[in-house]
Amino acid sequence: MGTNHQYFVRFTSHPKEDLKRGFSLVAESDDKKYLKDLLAEDDGLELIRHPYKKGWWALRVQGLCGYGPYDSLEEAESARENEIADVRDDESHKLDQPAHIFEGEYLGDDGMGGEMFRPTGITG
Repeated sequence: MGTNHQYFVRFTSHPKEDLKRGFSLVAESDDKKYLKDLLAEDDGLELIRHPYKKGWWALRVQGLCGYGPYDSLEEAESARENEIADVRDDESHKLDQPAHIFEGEYLGDDGMGGEMFRPTGITG
């Protein structure tokens, strides 16, 4: 873990935007107090103005959320086609988003069943 060349699978419709942004949003609301209350429960989050919704706030984590890390592109491709494909059946919010393979640095567990990583590129 911690090497610069690990691979991660992430469900997203906008992989280039995700790469540029570099972090995931884990909660969003137009109620700042509600998000501040959530923030008090988890010091790994940061309250920011929502990057896409005017007048909204969001909680961000320090990297992108995804699945991995995988040590090779082949391992990530296999996971995307086999094990991770099953996630689509269980997590309906990701049904309409394709799975992309990112390169990056492992940061730790995202607390939501996946992993957090600092993206450095998109490979597939």
